[in-house]
Amino acid sequence: MKHTVIAITSWDDADKHTAKLFSLLERYKIQATFFVPIVAFRKRWINKEQLMSLSEVQEIGSHTITHVDLTQLDDSHLSREITHSKLVLEEIIGKRVTSFCYPCGRYDANVVKHVKHAGYSCARTRVKYSLENPRDLFKIKTTLQASKQYLLSKQTIRALRLLRLGSKLLLDDWVELAKHLFDRALARGGVYHLWGHAWEVEKKNEWKKLEELLTYIANRPNVKYVTLGQYASTLEA
Repeated sequence: MKHTVIAITSWDDADKHTAKLFSLLERYKIQATFFVPIVAFRKRWINKEQLMSLSEVQEIGSHTITHVDLTQLDDSHLSREITHSKLVLEEIIGKRVTSFCYPCGRYDANVVKHVKHAGYSCARTRVKYSLENPRDLFKIKTTLQASKQYLLSKQTIRALRLLRLGSKLLLDDWVELAKHLFDRALARGGVYHLWGHAWEVEKKNEWKKLEELLTYIANRPNVKYVTLGQYASTLEA
């Protein structure tokens, strides 16, 4: 029996290497959500024209104003970081911004409340090794970061065991782990969510590794390639 897989990629920070990443994703017809922090944008990591061009093909999501730990802010500063960043991006691209990403994966109940109040439809965390549909659209988990993995916790090892993957994979090439997780999704269905940073791929000189993975997951039957916002809209409907 063939299972349907939802494939999502999302990329944080919109740094100056975003154009290179965008070109690679376009080559393999992979949908993506780009989370843009306003201060980084104003520092010309990508310019206004590039952001508008990117939004014509891919989704733009908010990553706050200053990429700050939201759990350390009072309500007034939370509102500025979460709500104002949405308004600034919407004014630039001329479209609604419905997806949000917690900087450094840091959030609590109050932060989630502000994200909902600002009018977003969903929010992404940095929790990895999940292939499940989210129970909460404002605590969306991911499958893998496009970077070297580390043995960080018992929860990480337990998550991989539940997916019938050995923890030794964490010490090996992240692309092989990513392929194993994709194969697991094909076998059982679910949501495959790859995320990362263009600057990190550049820093570690891993563009060939990323392309190897995109080649592996692209153009598969029974796989729907969507943005995070598109996926959230489907679940809401």
